[in-house]
Amino acid sequence: MDSESSLAVCDGCDGDQAAGRLGFWIGAMVNPRLALMLHGSVTGQSLDDNGDQTLINSTGMIAAKLWVSRRLWLKAGLGFASLTISDEFGDQELGEGGAGMLGIGFEAVHSRNFALDISLTATSSTYDDINEEISTGTLNLGFNWY
Repeated sequence: MDSESSLAVCDGCDGDQAAGRLGFWIGAMVNPRLALMLHGSVTGQSLDDNGDQTLINSTGMIAAKLWVSRRLWLKAGLGFASLTISDEFGDQELGEGGAGMLGIGFEAVHSRNFALDISLTATSSTYDDINEEISTGTLNLGFNWY
């Protein structure tokens, strides 16, 4: 996770800290190669060396997933985002804004009703009210049921 300002910098951490992400999507096939879906994700990153503060970037999007071959797919989405800092005192919402996402994936295991895929996803969230942009790049392991 990276920010336009120094918002996503960890105080007291050596180097860049890792972030964790959880994503969920549900949708329907428009044709055998195209799916439309609702795509949600929550990305969290520690802001201090003992994990007391966490920056949380949540997104909700309408996305399209296109299979360019039997196992290789591309995904793109647009929607909204919410930025929060969570600590021992609760959650403090920093702002709401727009989000966009691009991804590419390969289905390592593919059957009629299930796929296990590996993908790369880039997401950008823009928060005009606090003049901030949060970018995430993730390597994902996906479990998909059709």
